[in-house]
Amino acid sequence: LPALDKLLVELSPASNLPVVPNSIGFELGGYIYEDRDGYIYYLPAGGGSELAGSIDYASGYAEITLWQEGVAPQFSLSSGLKDADPVKAGYAFFHTAGRPLRPASLTISAVTYDGQQLISQSDLDGEITGDLVRGAVNYETGIVKVDWGEMVKVVDVPAEEQSNEWYDESHWELIEGINYVFRPIPVYQVQARYNCVAYSYLPLDAGILGLDPTRLPQDGRVPVYRRGDVVVIHYTGTITDPTPTNTETVVTGYVRLASVDVRDGNGALVATDRYSVNLDLGTVTWINVQDLPAPLTIRFRMEDMALLTDVQINGTLTLSRGLTHAFPLGSYCSGALLVGDLFARYYNMFDQQTWTGVWSDERIGSEAPVAYNDTLYPLEVTNKGAITE
Repeated sequence: LPALDKLLVELSPASNLPVVPNSIGFELGGYIYEDRDGYIYYLPAGGGSELAGSIDYASGYAEITLWQEGVAPQFSLSSGLKDADPVKAGYAFFHTAGRPLRPASLTISAVTYDGQQLISQSDLDGEITGDLVRGAVNYETGIVKVDWGEMVKVVDVPAEEQSNEWYDESHWELIEGINYVFRPIPVYQVQARYNCVAYSYLPLDAGILGLDPTRLPQDGRVPVYRRGDVVVIHYTGTITDPTPTNTETVVTGYVRLASVDVRDGNGALVATDRYSVNLDLGTVTWINVQDLPAPLTIRFRMEDMALLTDVQINGTLTLSRGLTHAFPLGSYCSGALLVGDLFARYYNMFDQQTWTGVWSDERIGSEAPVAYNDTLYPLEVTNKGAITE
């Protein structure tokens, strides 16, 4: 064969019917080939396979990029099927054999009539994306809807295609002031395949658990949050100053912080009178730190509190308002229990005649001959020593 970049082989010149995918096998110049989902593979005598080209099922032409040099181009078709009435499909609607599915585990492949392989993948939200593919999957039910095609401008659709159902004006979408329509791309319906991971669960043994598992969820997942709960989105970061000097200001890079503390080189907390903090600006200024073991480590936390308006089993939370901080990777979501303002108080007041040196919530020994009148003269207590949280 001459030194060429590729060879174009007409597999069945006697018929113009489309080729059935994965049915072609032939020999060319001593090499054996077969088609797999739009691609041509060379089959070495020792086993295995190597990509050697592509095939256009609609025209019946194979494009070969790998062949044996210096050998006569003898061609022999060993297998091949033609479809007189192929089933064309621009979309698929089905449910998987197993469910629920693991999020982001669904992959769909299909082959167009010109031999192009279209592969799509689902994300954590169930959206299916890929080249010339769009769709969605419900991971709980296993129901999948996928469309093969592309968005084109309405004005670019040829007149001979405007009679198709997909061109109807009700399907038009206005994008940046221009009307678009989704034009389907037919694929071989029988060749469309999917691959996914489905969960299956063994029944819980009451003897092992020690309780009746009837009301426990089969998948073992229990909702941590519910609609109406209050959560705190927060991030804790650290900055190390290896050579701190008095009057030096360290910038954390974050604003409107919730708290800041400082530790020395031994890990001990640094007294707050040795530095000053501006929570709004996110800065720390050293006041008297030269005698402290270096380095000094600043630990800061920023947070946003919000109400949950929706909770999904896949872990997606919808907040009642937008976040006011740009939280980096490594941030957390925690539940918050609102208990209102707390006040210091006393209770269980009693008296005893003799102090025994033992602290107790009950009287030890005899009652005192006189009692303190806390009704008219209640004890005054304060929140001294408490912290704000």
